[in-house]
Amino acid sequence: MENLSFQYPSWYLILCLLLGLLFAGLLYWKDKRFAEYGTWIPIGLGLLRFLAVSGLATLLLSPLLKQTTEEIKNPSIIILEDNSESIRASMDDTSFSNYQKDLDQVSNAISEKYELIKLGFGDEISINSDTSAQRDKVTNLSKALSYINDTYNDQNLGAIILATDGIFNEGKNPLYQNLKFKAPIYTVALGDTTIKRDLSIKHVYHNKIAYLGDKFGIQADIQASNATGSRTKLRLQRRNGDNWSTIKEESILINNNDFFETKSMIIDADRAGVNRYRVVVNQITDESSTANNIKDIYVEVLDARQKILVMANSPNPDVAAIKQLLEGNKNYVITVKYPKDQVNIVEYDFVIFHNLPSKTFDIKPMLDRMEARKTPRFYMVGQQTNFGKFNTAQNVVALSGKEGQSNEVTALFSNNFNLFNLESKTTESLEKFVPVLAPFGKFREGPKTNTLLYQKVGNIDTKYPLLSFSEENGIKTGVFLAEGYWKWKLFEYLQFQNFDVVKDILTKAITYTSVKEDKRKFRVTANNNIYKENEHIYFDAELYNNSYQLINDPEVFITIKKDGKDEFQFTFSKRGDTYSLDAGVLAEGSYTYESSVNYEGKKLTQSGSFTVQSIQLELFNLTADHNLLNTISEKYGGKLFLPNEINQLSETLLTSNSIKPIVYPTTTSKSIINFKWLLGLLGVLLLLEWFLRRYFGSY
Repeated sequence: MENLSFQYPSWYLILCLLLGLLFAGLLYWKDKRFAEYGTWIPIGLGLLRFLAVSGLATLLLSPLLKQTTEEIKNPSIIILEDNSESIRASMDDTSFSNYQKDLDQVSNAISEKYELIKLGFGDEISINSDTSAQRDKVTNLSKALSYINDTYNDQNLGAIILATDGIFNEGKNPLYQNLKFKAPIYTVALGDTTIKRDLSIKHVYHNKIAYLGDKFGIQADIQASNATGSRTKLRLQRRNGDNWSTIKEESILINNNDFFETKSMIIDADRAGVNRYRVVVNQITDESSTANNIKDIYVEVLDARQKILVMANSPNPDVAAIKQLLEGNKNYVITVKYPKDQVNIVEYDFVIFHNLPSKTFDIKPMLDRMEARKTPRFYMVGQQTNFGKFNTAQNVVALSGKEGQSNEVTALFSNNFNLFNLESKTTESLEKFVPVLAPFGKFREGPKTNTLLYQKVGNIDTKYPLLSFSEENGIKTGVFLAEGYWKWKLFEYLQFQNFDVVKDILTKAITYTSVKEDKRKFRVTANNNIYKENEHIYFDAELYNNSYQLINDPEVFITIKKDGKDEFQFTFSKRGDTYSLDAGVLAEGSYTYESSVNYEGKKLTQSGSFTVQSIQLELFNLTADHNLLNTISEKYGGKLFLPNEINQLSETLLTSNSIKPIVYPTTTSKSIINFKWLLGLLGVLLLLEWFLRRYFGSY
């Protein structure tokens, strides 16, 4: 009865029995119809009725039958094998082959008694894969142990076999991890702990990004062991095409057996793009390894500078003031030209026209060439500006009046301007600055004009624009309708001993006007410009229709070339309304790509470049750290084994009393009413009663 329960009080069973007894008594108590056959017939029929009615009544109590099953889970043994390059580099072919053979024997032996799980680790975790390649470029031991902790902590984990040399170059120190699993860790200590005569570049620290024209530092940590008295040279080289050129060189004297020294070098970021540098220390006599004497680094030099042309009708204090204010910004390269100078206007990213167009110099040929490149521009209107030509050149403000006449005006801020924000000091101070000279006449703003400053003539606030902006056909244009910016600059210095306000207005105006909106219908971007050789190369692509809505109906293709030679072709995958591509892992080198799509009968293309850099971490330290492995084993209740002791490891695991299977009991409850055979039995009882009553002549 321990496995039987009811959803109602168990004493209800007495009522069920009484109900069955009542039904049987009413039908067969002192029944004379079967007297000629003796007393056994009514007794038997009454018993059948009693059992059937009591059984049906009992089923109404919804009895439940509990069943317990047991599942035996064998312990799991995890073999966690180091897949990094340092393993293979520190072992000869014979030693490595013997190690692999012994580890396979251990695997076969323990798999007969336990569930075996084989994992490999390096920069990532590999599951049930070939762990004999040893090609991973980095070792992240803490990541591997965390994976086991997160994945197998709630399972019957019997033990972990960790086969590694104890060298890790990514992630945290595994001794300081807070791991929850209770399984012992048995370590197989690979590699060589002998400290050999060696010279190496331990680390190189550098900027990943620098700006053209700046300087940046490269810091190299030089380490040597057992090399007292040796001399070497540290060289910094840069890749130029297929050749290396030395740009820095320094001699180093190794004055002790445990030598360490940091060298710093400052170099100029004088070439835009991804620059490849190489830090080299010359080989010393009897050095055990020269692979760690070279370290390649990559620095992306960004040319964020804008080439700004100040095109003036004639020398003017405003021109000098603008040039001085802008030259302090390292992102600007300022050039001043006059009508007599030869100017190639397409070389410049932004043009400031001062007192142009004038009566003597028409800028229309320049504007025509700028139009093709959508070069943004800024006009500073003065006494020499020709109103008619000025009105034709731009659509920000139209001027009418007599040229050469002017008004003294001060600045008045607009409450509706929202293109960019100025510093609070600018908005608080500018209206108090001295007047500048604005043309006398009528002003009419264009339909797309947004005005920051209006003119205040004496004490009268006007709606005459002083500083306005507009954008048409993707070209942004700014207009300053006054001459005498140098007065503001001088006034601010006399009042505050700085140029914060005049510089804030000028740089914000140029920044807004010079930023171009990307109107390309086809865009392809790589996630990075510099990848590591173990990183996947990802691309994203977007295609827009004439309404600038994202579409991805046509196929997008890309061709990637390595050093202009090897060629790889891919087709983008469609994702939502865009495109994406995983080009996989590529070898070290410089790559260019060109992507294309055919849309509405036109071939749209997008090109770019990226660089894949090598990872040299694994070859920089080949001295095994068996102390670390021994400490890990002691911390987690295991033991350290050398490669020639692997057979003892299998015996330890197979005879361990602490590695036991776990029995998982499972209890299920099932309603008895669902047992069809029981309902059938009750039906048989009622049918048998009916048959016997008919057989013996009753109804």
